[in-house]
Amino acid sequence: MRCLLHRISPKDFPDRAKKKKFSFILLHEVHSHFDGTIDEPFFVRKSLAYEEAAEAYRAGRDHYLNKTISSTDLSGKQTLPFYVAADRPGTYLEATVGENAFANYQPDSNTVGLWHLAEQSGSGEYIKDSSGNSNHGTPTGTTFTQGKIGKGRNFAGSSSHWIGINSPTSGITAGGVKTVSAWINTSLATDEVIFNAYDGTNGYQIYVGGGAFYSWSNGGATLSSSTVVNDGKWHYVVAVLGWNRRLFIC
Repeated sequence: MRCLLHRISPKDFPDRAKKKKFSFILLHEVHSHFDGTIDEPFFVRKSLAYEEAAEAYRAGRDHYLNKTISSTDLSGKQTLPFYVAADRPGTYLEATVGENAFANYQPDSNTVGLWHLAEQSGSGEYIKDSSGNSNHGTPTGTTFTQGKIGKGRNFAGSSSHWIGINSPTSGITAGGVKTVSAWINTSLATDEVIFNAYDGTNGYQIYVGGGAFYSWSNGGATLSSSTVVNDGKWHYVVAVLGWNRRLFIC
């Protein structure tokens, strides 16, 4: 496993996006629609370090039983014993070890939004935000499919496939340092917005353009990756926005 760090590479986000007034929308943008599958979009109110991004890349999620273990040097170990009893036979449990909640796809005090996208069906805002901040989403046209970690959502690259947050909290819309991440799988080279929170005056976007991963925020330079992510494989993309802007791709 490797995570690549990409720092500032000035680019211009298409003028049509900067001039268009958007509502705060998750996983949707008026002109450039994502075509592929997205899983585990995650939004935290802090700047992530390389080690944290790498930890999240390795982790998984579903329902958790948490156990804090004492500090242990595992450098010389090949296995870590873990025991759990269940009343149902079969292989349906996994053990994951991480240094913090974010690394294990669980919310912590900095989490603003965490969407597992594991809801198969429902009505209204049934794409639930697991952060506790009620940034629930209403899906339009997307399909329930296999994701990278459990289930995810497939988007067909059109205006009829998106997930909207009707009443986002200030943590999503406010400025300042923040990190947005997601697992993505796409094969297209056109502009494809993953996360949009731009109202025509303030905001930010993360997207795929020409096969590369981009982040943009007003008042800051656009970042682009030298690594392509449109190869039809899963990639964990992380955009740190704010004073210390950078991109990670795992």
